[in-house]
Amino acid sequence: MNGRRAWSLVRGQLALLLLLAASPTVLADETLEQRLESSRQQLRDGHIDKAVASLRSIHASVPDHAGVAAQLSHALCQQARERVAASQVSEALGPCEEAVALTPANPEPWLLLGVNRCRLEQFEGSIDALERSLKLHHPSPHFIHAWLGLALYKLNRNNEALDNWRRGLMQLEKLPEGATSDIADQLRRFIEKAQREEAIEQGFDSGLSSHFRVRWDQSAADPKIGGLVRDLLEDAWNDVGYDLGIYPRGEIAVVIYGAREFSSALNMHGWVAGLYDGKIRIPLGGPLPDRRELRRVVYHEFTHALLHSAARAKVPTWFQEGMAQHQEPRSPSESRSVVSNLMAEGHSLPTLKQLTTPFTREAKQSLVTLRYAVSHLLVERLLATTSAGSVSRYLEALRAGSDHDEAFEAAFGQRAEAFVNGWRP
Repeated sequence: MNGRRAWSLVRGQLALLLLLAASPTVLADETLEQRLESSRQQLRDGHIDKAVASLRSIHASVPDHAGVAAQLSHALCQQARERVAASQVSEALGPCEEAVALTPANPEPWLLLGVNRCRLEQFEGSIDALERSLKLHHPSPHFIHAWLGLALYKLNRNNEALDNWRRGLMQLEKLPEGATSDIADQLRRFIEKAQREEAIEQGFDSGLSSHFRVRWDQSAADPKIGGLVRDLLEDAWNDVGYDLGIYPRGEIAVVIYGAREFSSALNMHGWVAGLYDGKIRIPLGGPLPDRRELRRVVYHEFTHALLHSAARAKVPTWFQEGMAQHQEPRSPSESRSVVSNLMAEGHSLPTLKQLTTPFTREAKQSLVTLRYAVSHLLVERLLATTSAGSVSRYLEALRAGSDHDEAFEAAFGQRAEAFVNGWRP
């Protein structure tokens, strides 16, 4: 074999070897792109869980591929939004955390994580995630400031909340008119409410316990009141939580006012002995109140906070107020006496609509007193005729997205309307 022919043969063999060596990479890249496109199509078709599963499998095979990580992160964010839309906020947290771990420099997963932590009342964690999204220059900073303000407000950090809401409003006002008017109006209401409260609360003392952040007006009440209320709140956390089989998810803000300051800050009727509106608010003034009466108010308002945490605003007023009185505890005989006396004066039993509407909208105290008493007796009747776990099942169904009638019937075996309308003192 001459030299030229030998070299030609060697060159051909080398070319073949190079082709064989390159082919697997080319084929792998083609297969990867096909699999990614298949996942993208699943997302477009609305098969989000399938897309996430496919992308997780791809990512496991190429863990250092930034493009795969980004696409999986995007799909996880869509999965989180879908779960929130289905009232499955707790289930949305995992995809958010996974997306953040995959793409820590992307502000969108941090925003979703912060918003959902806030919805779950994990306010400290919410603030951390939202601030990270802000630092990463999310394109909608007004939205972040709105949620950041809410988380701060729920921790009694009113001035920081106001700063964020004002920033959000300034950014919104730079956008095309009408595009975000609803958000702007909401921020203005938040600002007005927090300004009114902070004007009164700015000199208040503050303290922490395991589950509560408490502010109190030391000038209008006994200096020991803050510690006493914190102790009673922790007792309520244990007692009411154990009784209902549920506990609030995060810290709860509590504000203790003088009686006059309570009315000024919140525009409440004089008959209101306490309020839960996202914070527990209690009017106290003068000397240290009787511990038993204070315990009733604290347990009552904590029950509202727990029910809100468990099922948001879906629990009807009569169930809220009845359960709160049950946990005080108020004697059923006391409520029966109230109903009997007021009906003897010519009052009629309240309708289901009246029992479902917030009682704070009614200025006439006798009507409010009657509604409270009837609500209490309705809940006592319900608890006496159903199993111990019915309340937990009812709240879990509401939290999972069931409407009230469906959740009530599944937990208690009858329609709410039939139960309320069929009750007689």
